[in-house]
This record gives sequence, structure tokens and C-alpha cells, in this order.
Amino acid sequence: LRGSGGAGNGCPRDGAGFSNATTRHLAEAATELPLEQLTPLLRVLADKHKRLVMDDKQVSMSVLRDFLALSWQRKNTAIGQLEKEIGCIDADMAWVEKQVAELGGSAALENFAAEAAAGQLLAPAAGGARVA
Repeated sequence: LRGSGGAGNGCPRDGAGFSNATTRHLAEAATELPLEQLTPLLRVLADKHKRLVMDDKQVSMSVLRDFLALSWQRKNTAIGQLEKEIGCIDADMAWVEKQVAELGGSAALENFAAEAAAGQLLAPAAGGARVA
């Protein structure tokens, strides 16, 4: 059936595929039916509506599940990268501790650790000299 909307192109106006004229025609036909024929028709319509609502909920849950799975995957990837960076920092710290121990022994290492903990590491000056 052709719709009555727009420029007469016959396109349906609503999402169900019916034009206003078709909907009016169906409504008029339904009002002429006896009550014993309307009851099963209403049951069929209610069941169809229930199935459509359930399908919509299933689609929504599927989209949510996919979103959460992707989010979980991205978070785990980020965690893996952070763990790798922490491993590199641990290796660098071990190397520095080894170098300090070789240069000045445990006293130098303890001083270095104390300065690092207090945030008082010396910064190199422009001429290569160290300033406090």
C-alpha cells in the first residue's frame, strides 16, 4: 500500500512500514470485528510487542557485553604496558644501585637513597658542575 505523506512518493511515514491511511484503514476494519475476534488479535499483537521488546533488550545487552569486553581488553593491554615500564624502571634502579656501590660503597648508596627519598638529588649545572 502506498502512503499519503510527503510529495506522494508512497513512502511509509512511521517505522512499522504503514502509512497513516493504512493505519486508519486497519483501525476501521478492526472496529467492525466482533469482540470474540478482537481478543485473539489483541493477544497476537501483545505477544508481538513483547517479543520486540525482548529482542531490543537482548540487542542492548549484547552491545553492553561487547563494550565491556573491549574495555576489559584495553585495560589489560594498558596494565601490561605499565608492568613492562615498571620492570624497566626496576632494572634501571638496580643498575644505578650497582654503580653507586662500585663507586663509593654502601655509605654512598645509603646517601644516594636518602637524597632520593628526600627529593634532594643534585641537578647538573650548565657547566657540568653540580649544585645543591
